Amino acid sequence: MESALAKSVIPTITSSSSSSLPPSTIYPSFSGQIKPALTLSYSRSTSSSSSSSIISSSIGGTSTSSITSIDDSGDENSVGGYDDNNSSAANKLNQIEPVWQLTIVDGHIRLDSAIQTLDELEMYTRASLRYLSPFKAIFSTEQIYFDSPSISIPLASISFMQRSIIKKPRKKFLTIGYDDSTTYDYRAIADKELIPLYLEKYNVMTGFLHAPTFLKHYHELDDPLDDPLVLAVCVDAVAALRHNLHYTPVEKRHLADYFYTKCKNMLLDMFDDPTLKFESVTITTFLQMFLMDMVIDFAEARRLVTIALLICSELDVAYAKDEMNPVERVLYQRHRLTLAMFNRTIDVVLEDRIDLTASATIKLNTLDDEPETLKQYVAVSNHILEFVGTPFVANVLKRINRLIYGQSCSLRLDDILHFEPLAREWFDGLPPEFRICKDPFAPNVHTLIENNTSQ
Repeated sequence: MESALAKSVIPTITSSSSSSLPPSTIYPSFSGQIKPALTLSYSRSTSSSSSSSIISSSIGGTSTSSITSIDDSGDENSVGGYDDNNSSAANKLNQIEPVWQLTIVDGHIRLDSAIQTLDELEMYTRASLRYLSPFKAIFSTEQIYFDSPSISIPLASISFMQRSIIKKPRKKFLTIGYDDSTTYDYRAIADKELIPLYLEKYNVMTGFLHAPTFLKHYHELDDPLDDPLVLAVCVDAVAALRHNLHYTPVEKRHLADYFYTKCKNMLLDMFDDPTLKFESVTITTFLQMFLMDMVIDFAEARRLVTIALLICSELDVAYAKDEMNPVERVLYQRHRLTLAMFNRTIDVVLEDRIDLTASATIKLNTLDDEPETLKQYVAVSNHILEFVGTPFVANVLKRINRLIYGQSCSLRLDDILHFEPLAREWFDGLPPEFRICKDPFAPNVHTLIENNTSQ
């Protein structure tokens, strides 16, 4: 379904002497609602003191026949890309649009309507600037160019390393100062440290595991270190919770390598087993942070993610047919989306390609017995997906992110002016507990974010 943000109605100027209509844009109005037309009707003053022409006009929604709304295809009676069946919704939106009466006498515009609030004054100012200005065409045609002095240094470094070694066999990891004679009780480390820490500190943010189901499976195993899912969780625990573990960096790397090597050998066999598709996808997700953050092996990460996404194309059918149990459906949503995000991250490093397109219809679900903290994280994710998944925001972010490659980008003035009101509207619609500040564009907002995320 085409997003309402991708298609909206814009003000147009018509008169009794002409039926031609200027081209429109695909972006919504400053108020976030349906944007009606601006109609001018001419009349001659009969006052004895002046024979000037008086032009009455109205900006805003109205039910009179003198107002004409068109969409970007040029068809009348089509509001925001919807057909006549949605006319009642359009009328409802029009009713809440402010209406301003203007008169033009001897070339001077006069506002006859009373403005009741500061918000309405701001809306009128925006409308008059964009639609009554003689420079109106600049907003939709002129491009503003932004130049980047150089590529992002971290991105350039990682990309250079990856492309330098991609054609060379990766050497076996040799750690300076590592004592091969050191022995570890891997079972005890998994039982007493990695698994409990992962469920307590990390899984409440990601929801990659359904804790009751996983713990039941874990306690039924004779040897958890022979289970690929347990090994994968241990790998992700070392990579994600390395700041919470008391081991040295060398020891953490050794532990992660041990669990990863055993897990990968099992995973490669699982890829060929049609009965283990769901398990293969989830295990692949758990290995990605180790590959991309700890060993910086994006080529290996790409190989595993590619296979997992191919399997997902088959699991999508089972998901659509509701052939998964409730736990599997919820977990599959999260792993499927996360793998797609990992794949796009790999594109950034290996292919200099940024893909920010996302479906605005994605909505992650939760289970009743999951912790409240996880439910809040899922809710935040849904709000973010709703915002960045819109075509307008995705297009703006895609253009801006060209700067990290040292490339120039361009934006229309109309895009720039529209982004802030759209972002503010989305931010104001967030639940109060998710708004850490009153103004998301305040100069000190980055400090507030750092203070909240560091707690």
